[in-house]
Parts: sequence; C-alpha cells; structure tokens
Amino acid sequence: MPVPFFGLIYSNWEQVNEVPVVVKSAWCGLDFGFTNDPTSLIYVALQGGELWIDELIYEPGLTNPAIANRAKETAAKTLQIVADSAEPKSIAELKTFGLWMEDAKKGPDSILHGIEILQRYKWNVTSRSLNVIQELRNYQWKTDKQTGKQLNVPIDGFNHALDAIRYVALNKLDAAKPMRRRAPVGRLK
Repeated sequence: MPVPFFGLIYSNWEQVNEVPVVVKSAWCGLDFGFTNDPTSLIYVALQGGELWIDELIYEPGLTNPAIANRAKETAAKTLQIVADSAEPKSIAELKTFGLWMEDAKKGPDSILHGIEILQRYKWNVTSRSLNVIQELRNYQWKTDKQTGKQLNVPIDGFNHALDAIRYVALNKLDAAKPMRRRAPVGRLK
C-alpha cells in the first residue's frame, strides 16, 4: 500500500494480483475520452465489504464502435456499465452494440458525494491497473495558494479512471454500507 500523502483523496488501497473469482456484485464504470483524455472502462466488484478494481480500458482516441468491441473482449460484455451521463449519444450508441449501459446519476455535489462513498471502502487494485494506480497516487485535494490550507475541492486531473469508479459508486454503492465476511453469491466470468 502506498504511504499516505497529505492531500491524497484515496489512501485506503493496496495492490493485489487479481480479483476474486466469486464476488457479491460487479459492474463497470465508463468515463469517455477521445483526443486529450483517455476512455476509461474499469471493473468494480464488491466482495467482503471491500472494492476490487481492475482496469479494462484506458486509452485515448477510441470511437464508440472501438469501445464496444474492446468492452466485449472483457468482463464488461456481461456486466452493467455505468457511464458518464454527459454523453447520452455515446451511451445510446453503445446500447445498440449490445452493451448493458446505464447513465451515471450526477448532479450538484455528485463529485464530493461519490468521493465520500468510495472513501468508506478499502480498495484492492490489480497490479496490472497501472493507470488506476497512477491516478490514486496523484489525485488530491486542491490547496489554497495563499494560506496553504487544503480545500474540499479535488484537482481536475488524474481522475479519468477514478471518475469511472465514482460513477459506479453513485449508482450502485450509494445505499450500500461496507460489510464484513459475507458469503459470496456470484461468480466472475
């Protein structure tokens, strides 16, 4: 686990080799990108009161057909994908390719609310999720330049994969409370 750094938004995580084969619940989060920003498709599972994270896609320049084709090569082909609701046309097009899409529930304060939900959980991030790990090590709260005080506002950077994870939190984890030692009910395919 990385050494906690003052100002980092998420510090309760560690690297793991893989996600469990059996999980209680699983979804994918999708943050659209294209020219300067990557499209991020992230697997998010809930098991044993902890989150299990695996990076499936993190790449700029992908069209919607390319996203659909790549997603169908991953666990996302059978999972519900919670996507950035700012792109309704892209969500509608991905549905035509057979993906199970849902708009993220965004609104006033949804960034802070999503962060608060995710901070309730310990995260297990696969070692191959290099971009997620880089974002976790760099995503932090803004600092007031005059006072040096930490603000309750995240920086707008190092957040593409983390936004995808946050969309899942807003739609699927908002009412859930972290649980301990619950029996598995599903199998990861």
